[in-house]
Order: sequence, then structure tokens, then C-alpha cells
Amino acid sequence: MNTSSFFRSGIAVLGVFCALFAGCGGRTSSSTEPVASTDSVVFSGRSALVDSLWAIPDSMLYGRACGMGQSAMTFVTDAGDTLDLAFSDDEGREAQIIGDREDSARYVVTLTADKEGIKRMINISQLDRHMTGYALWNGHLALLNAEGELRLVEVETLTDDAFVAVDEDGVRYQD
Repeated sequence: MNTSSFFRSGIAVLGVFCALFAGCGGRTSSSTEPVASTDSVVFSGRSALVDSLWAIPDSMLYGRACGMGQSAMTFVTDAGDTLDLAFSDDEGREAQIIGDREDSARYVVTLTADKEGIKRMINISQLDRHMTGYALWNGHLALLNAEGELRLVEVETLTDDAFVAVDEDGVRYQD
């Protein structure tokens, strides 16, 4: 194959890829993917508890730990902001930490009112090792049940080796 035909083949493949990418808007379709509306996030198949949760604007920050200490961490958001955050609020209430504290892991956090501390922190690097078909909103985790509905869960265990959660009906999810 000469250079000219190789170049034309590459352009054709690139053109097909761009057309496919533009056709789906760069996103994959999923029945659990949130669809933005003017007043809430909409999921197909969800519980009333999940409905009430999604009616509240999301306040989570996604990012990566970049320095983990005993009482605080440096958090670099996906938007590029660097925040020094305490693992407690100004009244001494400890943050709820779901998963292990690991430097350079990806996390989602909700902040205290003064935005200097963490209310809830979820290690999404570990969560991604165990779960697909989940949603996070305001520091809460919802999983797909056997019927394909999102159910709000409380995580009992999240480590590199194990995941255990229970939904609002007492159904256990494990990996």
C-alpha cells in the first residue's frame, strides 16, 4: 500500500468515527443515565425515595486526592480547583468516608456549609472496581436492582476486595 492510499484510508476511517461520535453526541445511551431537565434529573425506573433525592440540585464535587493526611486532604477537582479539606466540620463532626482513604484515588465529595470540610466522601476508584449501573447524587449512591430500578443504598463495606450495600427495602448488594 502506498502512502497516498494509506492516507486516504485513514481519512475515511476518521470520517466514519467522527460521524458516529457526532451522531451520539459523544455519550453512550443507558436507561440509568441521568437526563437533565429544568427542575430535576430523570431516571427511568426508580423508587419514590430516589425521586425525592433527585429533586434536590446536586452539590457533589468529583476529583482526585492529591495529598492525604490523618485529619485533612488536598483535593483537586475535575474542574482543576485545588481545595484543602478537613475530614470534619467546625463543630468536630467526622466526615462519613465510604471506602478507603488512598492518595491519588478518585473521589466524590459533598462539603460542609463553610466549604472547608467534607460531609461525605466516596472512593469512586474502589466503587468502579465492584459496580456498574449506579448513580451518585448529593453524596448518595443508587444501584440498579434485579428489575432494573434504581434503589438508594447504604454502603456497609467498600474496599479493594469487597463491596456490600443494603437498599431501602433491605435487599443486599455484594461483590
